Amino acid sequence: MAEGAESTKEKLLTAARHCLVELGHEGCTVKRIARQAGVNHGLVHHYFGGKEELFAQVLRRESDSIAGIMRGISTLEEAKQVLGERLFGSLGHQRFMFEMISLSRRMPRLRDAMGEVLGQRRQDITRIFGLRDETQGAALFAAFMGLAIQSRVDPDLPAKQIAEVMVRAILHLNPQGVGGGKGGEDEEK
Repeated sequence: MAEGAESTKEKLLTAARHCLVELGHEGCTVKRIARQAGVNHGLVHHYFGGKEELFAQVLRRESDSIAGIMRGISTLEEAKQVLGERLFGSLGHQRFMFEMISLSRRMPRLRDAMGEVLGQRRQDITRIFGLRDETQGAALFAAFMGLAIQSRVDPDLPAKQIAEVMVRAILHLNPQGVGGGKGGEDEEK
């Protein structure tokens, strides 16, 4: 793809994410996204076929960025810092993910992309905490997501302290800790 076309796609992806965070999906029309990107709205259809695929690619781009961060985690302190920033510190990231989850109910391609992204995050959590299987990672990830939602509804909730308790509980179940490989393998032999 030509450099100008790639730049236009990037502008549209950035504008779509910004629009979702600032206005929610109901305020994100194709025309508004294109206007914010400084391009003709027909280019959304040209490059993405429509808003659904545009949002799916925005989600994948966000996921790729997070995946790079998650791969770099090797200590408990790094894990707590990254999870704390993503779940409780970055209101923009939370808004973005909540919008994506809401939209995925109505948009099949976005639902498929969301399934892939959530599966990757469950695998990341499983790996980072050295859990026995993805079911444990899914449980911890679900708890973190639920806590993120609660922390936005109830700003007085001590979310970071609760997250610490959740991490300690998981580490109690898996004493090998962050990046420690498959927890409990010795117990099963």
